[in-house]
Amino acid sequence: MPNRPNIVIRALGFGFAALACASAAAQQTALVLRAPDEVKPILNRYLSVLTQSPAPDLADEVERIAVTRRARREVADLLATEGYFSPTVRIEEGGSGFVLVVEPGRRAEIAAVDIAFAGAIAEPGEDNQQRIERLRRRWKLKQGEPFTQSAWDESKQGLVDMLSRRDFAAARISASKAEVDPLSAKVDLAVTADAGPRFTLGELQVSGLHDYSPDLVARYNPPKPGERYDEDRLLAFQGRLQNTPYFSSVIVDVPRESGDGREVPVRVQL
Repeated sequence: MPNRPNIVIRALGFGFAALACASAAAQQTALVLRAPDEVKPILNRYLSVLTQSPAPDLADEVERIAVTRRARREVADLLATEGYFSPTVRIEEGGSGFVLVVEPGRRAEIAAVDIAFAGAIAEPGEDNQQRIERLRRRWKLKQGEPFTQSAWDESKQGLVDMLSRRDFAAARISASKAEVDPLSAKVDLAVTADAGPRFTLGELQVSGLHDYSPDLVARYNPPKPGERYDEDRLLAFQGRLQNTPYFSSVIVDVPRESGDGREVPVRVQL
């Protein structure tokens, strides 16, 4: 009986030693990122080998090789969205664990931009040509600028927004391509914007007007039949209706699939 406390103390000692060994092993296999500041945020946020739980056992050579291969695939996909198309990735053993070394390489720049147009805006005419030239000047992602996927997407959406603001309510991107040369770190962009047909506004179609006469809507300077489609004009009309005490919700729009050169109704949903 007198020896029992010593046995308990020895057992606790072995337990603490085992925990210390486990903690040391975990520190030894910890993976730390080493990369330039400009790419660290996206890698720290999305790279699974840095965020997975439990952490991989990098002390095991087979596991380390598998993690390296996965990291290379993920890094290539992630950095391509930021314009880096030739990164190198490796895992090195450091003093207190393992280091994931990422060298992104040169960031690709825009070498050329080809913006083509289809639909009614491509028809011969000085007005169309001047409008096309303005749209090309206002294109966001210009030659010499760094390529990013977000800027590429925003540029295409911006082109559609500018084109569809007046006349061409059904404008869309019908084709686009970003051709990358990783060796030269250059990207050639090509995009085709299809304006579709011209839209002309027709009669009002009012829905949801239960307690008032349709004449009430007509008091607030609606577009007249025969006017060319103008998004700002419709939004201004919508704003005037919203600012009245009569309606809690107002949506003004046109059926965009109906523009075929004929008048399209102006739909007012109350």
